[in-house]
Amino acid sequence: MKKKLKVIIASALLGMTLAGCTTPQANASSGSNNGKTEIVLWHAMGGKGGSVLKEVVDNFNNTTGKEKNIFVKAVHQGTYQDTDTKLKAVLQANNVKNMPDLVQSAALGVFTLKEYKDTLWIDDLEKKYPDFDLSNIEPNALAAASYKGRHLGMPFSNSTMLMYYNKDQYKEAGLDPEKPAATLDELADHVAKLTKKQGKEVVRYGMVHQLNFYAPMSWIGMQKGGSYLVDNENGRSATPTKVVFGENGTMKEVLTKWQKIYKTGGLDYTGTDASKRFAAGETSIFLGSTASLPSIVEGIGGKFQLGTAFLPKVHPEDNAGVATGGSSLYALNKHDENKEKAIVEFLKYMSSPETQFKWHTGTGYFPVNKKTYDLPEMQEHLKKNPLFKTAIDQLHQSSPKVQEMWMPSFQEFETFQTDTVTSMLDGEIDVDTAIKNVVEKGDELINNYRRANSK
Repeated sequence: MKKKLKVIIASALLGMTLAGCTTPQANASSGSNNGKTEIVLWHAMGGKGGSVLKEVVDNFNNTTGKEKNIFVKAVHQGTYQDTDTKLKAVLQANNVKNMPDLVQSAALGVFTLKEYKDTLWIDDLEKKYPDFDLSNIEPNALAAASYKGRHLGMPFSNSTMLMYYNKDQYKEAGLDPEKPAATLDELADHVAKLTKKQGKEVVRYGMVHQLNFYAPMSWIGMQKGGSYLVDNENGRSATPTKVVFGENGTMKEVLTKWQKIYKTGGLDYTGTDASKRFAAGETSIFLGSTASLPSIVEGIGGKFQLGTAFLPKVHPEDNAGVATGGSSLYALNKHDENKEKAIVEFLKYMSSPETQFKWHTGTGYFPVNKKTYDLPEMQEHLKKNPLFKTAIDQLHQSSPKVQEMWMPSFQEFETFQTDTVTSMLDGEIDVDTAIKNVVEKGDELINNYRRANSK
């Protein structure tokens, strides 16, 4: 059952990335489109999200863009990791000609953007343009894109992590479908009862989930009124100097309880095709992003009754809530006043109540504009679709202090952590050794970055 993740880093990757970014017609911002100010947006939205993004961008081009002589060209760059790799290549080369004007980035890309000399901070744009008002933006989402107390990016496609569960299978197992697991201890009990076997063979796992950093960033963050994975407030107040979840004991709490869940025999820790298997009824519980909701509903197709719940707590008393995930839009300064004004107009549009309603209902990401909840159509939507309300309620019960960590080489660190947890579950190492190994790897990556950049 063992499934190890591997990261293959080759020098050829950077070369291919640079080559891919030097195609002006595909990526570059030429500055005009039939006399219009052109804005190039790099994004990571594929599938349903990509289709909805095209709709909202086309709507901008046909309305505000048409009125103000602006044209936005959205260019899909692959996954968030693909986008980050390409962005690093153009920024490190200072390849201004082939840089986007806006880029959609998750936590792993922000570490690069916050250090780049020509990143346009949203704070500065708000000060310069009085009608660019952030007062109605969700504070947790703003905090997710902030550094040293300043707003770096504009929230757009933000999410929290939910627990999805099969209510029919809950009933079948003698569990109350209206009382999903509220803690990890309860989750272990439910997973055990939901698992079905034929002899020694598991024919239905209670849960399928691979433990990368997505859930632990919330499980560590919610403990003790708000805890961190790395120092300097998860890298939000300064570049981190060390990993702290080993010394504060929060990761041990998480891994001890995760091991308990695994020992029930009902956890498939590979996470392979988790959402599809859940929608097919092959597993009872799935932990995933709020953005998974529309595709899961579509995949279920009425085959069973779906439930959504808050991410289970580590301890009953944990009250800090969950981290805000997803991504924000970040602007790059081309030292062109028309472009800057066009960027502001587009960001105003993308964060407006109406656009956020369209984005939320189409993708499952929660609205980042609080005024969206005042729209009659939003109120009607939540009445008809209460499953969407779970993520919103969870967001509003979470502290802005609980955020994803910003650290160098995030992807490498996460891959190492995931592999280490796999080794722990396979019985190769114990919980303490797993934590020790992950902390040492994280410290190594941080120290390598600080030495290379004189931090």
